[in-house]
Amino acid sequence: MKDNPNETALNRRKALARIGSLAIVAYTVPALTTLSAAHAASSSSAASAASEPSEPSEPSEPSEASEASAASEASAASQSSGASSSDGNGGSGTDTPTTEGDCKAALGTWDDTTGTCKLN
Repeated sequence: MKDNPNETALNRRKALARIGSLAIVAYTVPALTTLSAAHAASSSSAASAASEPSEPSEPSEPSEASEASAASEASAASQSSGASSSDGNGGSGTDTPTTEGDCKAALGTWDDTTGTCKLN
C-alpha cells in the first residue's frame, strides 16, 4: 500500500523540526558556556583584612660623591637653510630647496657661488 501524501508531509515536517531543534541547541550551548566562563573569570573574591603596619627602617648612610665627567666636544655646525619666500600674507610660501639634488628635482638652477637654488 502507498503512503498517504499528508502523512509523508507530516513526517518530513517532524524531521525538519528535529533538525532545527538540534541546530539551535548546537549554536546555543557553546555561547552560553562561553558567557558563563567569562562571568566566572570576572568575578572577584572578597577583600582580605588589612595587615598591621611595619616598623620604619633606619636611614641609610650617605654615599660618596662621584667624580666629575669629562667635558663633551662641541658638535659640528649644521647646514644653513636657504632663504624662504614670502607669499604676501606674512607666511612662507613654498620651501626653497637647500641642496643641489633637491634643486634639480624641483627643476631649478643651482648657484654654486651662493649655494642657493633659483626656481624657474
